[in-house]
Amino acid sequence: MTAPDLNAGDLPHLTADRPRYRSATHRTTRELFGHDGQFFTVPGTFPGGLPDHVGFTDAVYAVLHAPNPATGEAEYSVRDVNGRRLILGTPAPDQDTAIRSAL
Repeated sequence: MTAPDLNAGDLPHLTADRPRYRSATHRTTRELFGHDGQFFTVPGTFPGGLPDHVGFTDAVYAVLHAPNPATGEAEYSVRDVNGRRLILGTPAPDQDTAIRSAL
């Protein structure tokens, strides 16, 4: 079995405002998480390049730029917006790597 190439394909379209926004509050990542960042949907704004074996339901995620609690260094992490707001993948020093790790 070969591992999928997560570096292939384009990254999702990022947006400052929360996609499918229904509430009167929490329109931005700062309002929702307390940190700067952007939102994206999977598979909605994710074009080609997502491995076929990855089965996502249509969901909203946020990529945040925040300090690591352990080191204090700024890093990017991807969080689930709709569910339990868990960190997905591995936090990384750059946004693209964090998104690819989460997907």
